[in-house]
Amino acid sequence: AVVQEQVESWLKQSRDLTFREEWTNKEEDMVKINKLLEEQLCLLSVFQPSLSPDSEKSVKLCISILRLLRNLCANVPLNQNTIREKGICNQVVPFLSNLSKQISPEASPQWLIMIRAAVQMMGNLVVGNISSACYIWRLCFPHFFLNMMEVNDDALTEHTSMLLYNCVLSSVDLRKELINSPLFVEVIRKIEYDNNSASSNNEESHNPPNYFQWLYFLLVQIFSDDLFPTAFQFLASLDDREYKMQLSLLKILDTVVDKISEELPRHRSSSVQSESLVITKNLCYFLFHQLAALYNKDFRRISEEAAEKNKASLNQEETTTFINHMSDDTSTSTIPTSTTSTTTSTSTSTTSTT
Repeated sequence: AVVQEQVESWLKQSRDLTFREEWTNKEEDMVKINKLLEEQLCLLSVFQPSLSPDSEKSVKLCISILRLLRNLCANVPLNQNTIREKGICNQVVPFLSNLSKQISPEASPQWLIMIRAAVQMMGNLVVGNISSACYIWRLCFPHFFLNMMEVNDDALTEHTSMLLYNCVLSSVDLRKELINSPLFVEVIRKIEYDNNSASSNNEESHNPPNYFQWLYFLLVQIFSDDLFPTAFQFLASLDDREYKMQLSLLKILDTVVDKISEELPRHRSSSVQSESLVITKNLCYFLFHQLAALYNKDFRRISEEAAEKNKASLNQEETTTFINHMSDDTSTSTIPTSTTSTTTSTSTSTTSTT
């Protein structure tokens, strides 16, 4: 109880920037916090995500510690560096990855709140700090991001999307790594799912979830790097005969271009906005080439289907003709018998007359 009160007291004070800046000199307290969090996570790892009396206090304490660390990171690079160097995230990430797989609608909401607080802490850790961004990326890419996005919780998806965006914001190399991974596919699915939800609702008042803007900003950055061709070709390598993922990416690009077209008139007197660089000459040539290729693939598929239908139709006609021919042959084969009989009869009659 004493420890909880101490952490809660620090948490309240951490809203003040001066306190956060002064914390950089509190090495002993940081070591204490780190050790305390490690102990609680170790204790919680043996529990299922249901709030039993034994785990309730530990979950509550972990939430407070993670929120404290989250606040300490805000706008204080020295605290970001200290938290990174203490290896706190090395403890948190594997614990959360395992916990996320056990979360269910029946689980206590406190466990989900703890996961959110941890991802928020990592989000603040990477903002404006390239070293921390690269560190978190190596620690979390791609499985941790995927695990968090698979949890059915919009708030957690928002925090994860913000973390993902800030990780790759200052590095083209990381963005290139992203667009060639399963994580990029999940990003497209998240945006496409929301677009489909908006269309099915048929309501002008439909508001996209908060995570949508982070993923949108992320894709705008990727398009601005002229990485659309690479992303499109990666999606083409998937087992997707209907080209759904590629078409989704084209729809998103179309949305971005529409948004730019609406905003550009307002900025004519100012410098060109970074988003206006989305459509480059290289991208135009690429799109013409790919759309022609997709058209040819579709035309080839339609031609093949038509050829199959024609072949089936010809086979049916040949079968019908053969059956009719056999029927005619059967009918013809009975006629000579009748003629022979008649001839015989006539012959006999003639002989008799003779």
